[in-house]
Amino acid sequence: MKVFVSFTPNIISAIISLIIGVILFTRPDLVTIVISYVLGTLLLIYGIWKIIYFSYQKGKDNTISNKLCIPGILLIVIGLIFIFLSSAVEQFVRFLIGALILIVGINRIINLASIDDKKSSRFIASLIVSLIIIGIGLYVILYSNLVFSSLGLIIIIYSIMEIVNYIIVSSDKLKTGGIPEGKAEEKKETIEIETKEQPKKNKKRKKIN
Repeated sequence: MKVFVSFTPNIISAIISLIIGVILFTRPDLVTIVISYVLGTLLLIYGIWKIIYFSYQKGKDNTISNKLCIPGILLIVIGLIFIFLSSAVEQFVRFLIGALILIVGINRIINLASIDDKKSSRFIASLIVSLIIIGIGLYVILYSNLVFSSLGLIIIIYSIMEIVNYIIVSSDKLKTGGIPEGKAEEKKETIEIETKEQPKKNKKRKKIN
């Protein structure tokens, strides 16, 4: 309980995160298109700015090499690819991540060749793990938008935990009147001590009179 009381989550950010997670999980294709358009637009604008800046510098100094405009042209080309070939970008990212996972799994199987005892529990467990990794790699390559869907699921789980945590904290505060649990008990003990000492003070006043 102390953990919940010491940490108060931001309910607004948790709700926003939950909405983003739901969108990522349910419509990963839409998220991919939006990200591709945004990145493509930014790269396109930056590439145009690079060429304009190069033309400005070229007008001031004719000795500047024309090769300096190549980065701007490349940025424009990449930006256009992101904008008009968003589905191809998603496939490339998916293939790249899946290929990396496959390499890890295949590398683990190659390393298993150095184990002499092929019937040992260590070898069998490592072989099973390697095959699972290879299966995950193939699944990532073949199944579209798996990365964004998985990310959305993680964000949904985290956001739900944040919201539940906020509800628990709010209910605890309502029970203690907005005062943390430990301080509420201290305040209660202080009031009890004061009420016990009050009659003694009154008796002393009567004796003086």
